[in-house]
Amino acid sequence: LVGGLEKLKIMAEEGVLRPQNFGLSVDDEEGFAPTSSATGSAGSSGAGPGLQFMDTSAYDASAASSSYTSGGVSDQGASSAAPSAGGGFFGFGGSSGASSQAFVEDEPDEPLLDELGIHPSHILKRTLLICQPWKSVKSAASGHRDDLLDDNDMAGPLLFCFALGFLLLLQGKMSFGYIYGVGMVGCVGIYALLSMMVNEHKLEFFRVVSYLGYSLLPIVFLAVPAVFITAQSAVMYVMVVVAVVWATRSAASLFVAAEGMDKQRYLIAYPIGLFYLGFALIAAF
Repeated sequence: LVGGLEKLKIMAEEGVLRPQNFGLSVDDEEGFAPTSSATGSAGSSGAGPGLQFMDTSAYDASAASSSYTSGGVSDQGASSAAPSAGGGFFGFGGSSGASSQAFVEDEPDEPLLDELGIHPSHILKRTLLICQPWKSVKSAASGHRDDLLDDNDMAGPLLFCFALGFLLLLQGKMSFGYIYGVGMVGCVGIYALLSMMVNEHKLEFFRVVSYLGYSLLPIVFLAVPAVFITAQSAVMYVMVVVAVVWATRSAASLFVAAEGMDKQRYLIAYPIGLFYLGFALIAAF
């Protein structure tokens, strides 16, 4: 301490400690007084009769901590970024009330099959309709149009095609190519024929494919006994005729009810019968 005082004395004698270096101005009556640019208030520090230094009593730890704004970050920004009393950053881990406000409940998702356009209830109803050839389909002319007529479902026809191919595989026949080849050529041909016969509105291609695919069910039934019965037996010939007539009547009834072609029933049934006769020959022989 004594050495430091001696150094200050030497610096004062050499003129290093000047009032201008500390933001002070010369006052004739009171010695040195702080200028307007100096911060803080002037006070007596007891260093000497002619020197007055800045009073640091006004600066405390709380003021210094709250005045820290280095890098553009203040205490208010820090407090807003800190987790709240509820707990958690960005609203996570907080109270149940805050989380219920932050997240809005979504509407319940539809089942996956419905999103893909596959309706098992419709497949079952149309399958039962094909299994009952004596049951007539309600058309628009009767005043109560069946909803199944407007369903262009493709899941049922694909299922029946796979079932027919599997049954033929049990017979030792790799006929998947024949099934899809005959099916596509027949669907396109019947669609072209029906489009020329229907003049009131445009016929949908996938509706034609759906009707013909569901009516393939009697041919699938025919392929089941064909696994155990030889193709040259009389029973197999009778079963082929029954399956073709059954499938033809079912498909023709669907087209007549959907398009209102009552007077053209037999004209529609002829190409459809040839279509299913080709499948019957593949399944039985």
